[in-house]
Amino acid sequence: MKIVHLLPNYPPEFRGGIEMYTEAVCAELRGVGEDCLVLAGSERRADEGAIDWGEHEGVRVARFLRRPGENYAVDLSFPSVREQLESVLRDERPDVAHVHHWMNLDTELVALLTRLGIPALVTLHDLFSTCPRFFRVVDGRFCDKRFGFEACIPCGSGLYVYETHDFELELAARDLALRRELGLACRVIAPSRAQEQFVEEVFPGACEAHVLPHGNARSLEPASAGEAAVSGPLRIGFWGNLVDSKGPQVLLDAVRRLSNPSAAQVHLWGGTPDPGFAARLQELADGLSVTFHGKFGPKDLPAIGRQVDVAAFPTLCFESYSFVLDEALLLGLPAIVSERGALEERVGEAGWTVPPGDAAALASLLERLTVDRGEVASKAAATRGQKPWTIGEHVDALRDLYREAIERGPQERLDRSSFQRSELVEKLGEALPEPLTSAAIDQVLKDLRSRYRRIIPPPPTESPS
Repeated sequence: MKIVHLLPNYPPEFRGGIEMYTEAVCAELRGVGEDCLVLAGSERRADEGAIDWGEHEGVRVARFLRRPGENYAVDLSFPSVREQLESVLRDERPDVAHVHHWMNLDTELVALLTRLGIPALVTLHDLFSTCPRFFRVVDGRFCDKRFGFEACIPCGSGLYVYETHDFELELAARDLALRRELGLACRVIAPSRAQEQFVEEVFPGACEAHVLPHGNARSLEPASAGEAAVSGPLRIGFWGNLVDSKGPQVLLDAVRRLSNPSAAQVHLWGGTPDPGFAARLQELADGLSVTFHGKFGPKDLPAIGRQVDVAAFPTLCFESYSFVLDEALLLGLPAIVSERGALEERVGEAGWTVPPGDAAALASLLERLTVDRGEVASKAAATRGQKPWTIGEHVDALRDLYREAIERGPQERLDRSSFQRSELVEKLGEALPEPLTSAAIDQVLKDLRSRYRRIIPPPPTESPS
């Protein structure tokens, strides 16, 4: 099979969860004789837009560079990128496509693939389909409201605005485009039961997801417990991006609340893209035993396992899966996680859960663990029964879904009930065409977009020296 993967970016330019997952899947697919092509977005720009071809670890990669001013919007529509994608897809003619995300590309990827006769699958790696803010976290608060006018207009009006326009119309266009994407996909994959259920709650009727856990490509051995694991300060580890939504500030706040803060050591691994947040973490760490280890890579994970007793991921986000939890379990580290999303579902007996953002509750748990190391040891032993899927097991299942999609072929017709459950389209009084096809939705989207202004600024001109 020739399989094309579409996603927001790709290593080595950027390594987020989606990118690392796709990198591992491509390596495994190539190992069993499949042909992979990656079509990725980029944060780089070119004055007229461009396609930057290259190769990464044996996989051909085309990076689509937007023009200056083509930035993220609530209704993510970049016709110039879509035209370039169409040209490449016509030349390459893949057997099947796997859409991992629309960011940096366009929200009409499956529609484009369908028009070209290419069957497509979609994986819902995060909550982008249900929220213009991606993670449903605003000022430290998580939103569990249904996507629609009531929830989104007070929260998002003014976000990502190119020029004054009707925000209701832009939300409706986004809703319509994404419902079509999920409705046209041969399969929509959710990496956890929690992800599947939450998407249905807040984006009702949009899809029927197939739960397929991600596989982990790491080969890690449990760290052997040293003397420090049963005596001395409790060593707590956090690794990943040091950003507000992942909750490292909650961990530091909790340690500061301990009756004896010196009973705990905190080790933080990861980069901090926001200088203001980095300064906030340094302030919270003042006077505590905190080590900022900086950026890390896969080769550093065994050393992380030897330096900590407990992993802590007090995220504010709704995690759809969590590769860092995989890594903790493989290292034999019990984990403290938030009671939200897949983390609570997956940690089982190998850790503890706390309410997200609740530093007092986390402090209460840490207070107990600094004294009762037997509980830590018991949870560490339970990690042996919580092993994640391997990437090989995951790809075996994925290949079956690819073959199923190829056999079925792309479908132009859409399920009307999905769109009838769209509050945004219903409130705007949009009549759904009959028959309801992808091409018919094109016309509705064209009309919606003609009724609000979203002007892409021209590239800046250089001043003469």
